[in-house]
Order: sequence, then structure tokens, then C-alpha cells
Amino acid sequence: MLLTLEQSNDGLKITELVRRSNVPYVRLTEILEELEKKGLIRQINGEEGQVYIITQKGIKFLNEYRKFSKFAEGFGFEI
Repeated sequence: MLLTLEQSNDGLKITELVRRSNVPYVRLTEILEELEKKGLIRQINGEEGQVYIITQKGIKFLNEYRKFSKFAEGFGFEI
């Protein structure tokens, strides 16, 4: 979810997130709620309604995840 939102400049509506992630709507709303509680994403009023965007904290999390993933791969682990 974070990767998808990172690639979007203007944020994404929930219907677009459902389509791109192939996650059922009910499950996706749970995931988005949890990410929002943790401050990794937020919901804003976009030009076409409510959209989700990644926060600075979310971007930092992704960058740290990428570093860890490369580190783990160096030891033969797949993440």
C-alpha cells in the first residue's frame, strides 16, 4: 500500500487502491485505518474527493525497509 501511494503524486481514492492492490474493500479499509493510526498515511480532500497520501513518516519507513531488505538479501534472506 505504501509503495502504491508513494508512486502517486496526488494521492489515490480508495477505489483505485482496491484496484491496484487487489485487496478486498473491507480488508483494505482495515489496512488503511491501521496505517493512518500509525501516521504512515493520511486522508485528505483531493480535487475529486477523499484521497489517501503517504506521509513523511511513511516515506521514511519505506526507505528504512528498503535498507533492511537489501541487508537481509545480502545474507540470503528473501523479504
